[in-house]
Amino acid sequence: MAEGKKGFFGRLVEGLTKTRDNIISGMDSIFSGFSAIDDDSMRKLKRH
Repeated sequence: MAEGKKGFFGRLVEGLTKTRDNIISGMDSIFSGFSAIDDDSMRKLKRH
């Protein structure tokens, strides 16, 4: 196989790696604003 050409599984792994990285990046951005949950915050969450 020539360099630069990827087979089916190579493209599949590459695509899944990009998908995983995007999901993780999105989750990181969602949770980056949160700090540790203290007792007061937990009570507020339980009320809703």
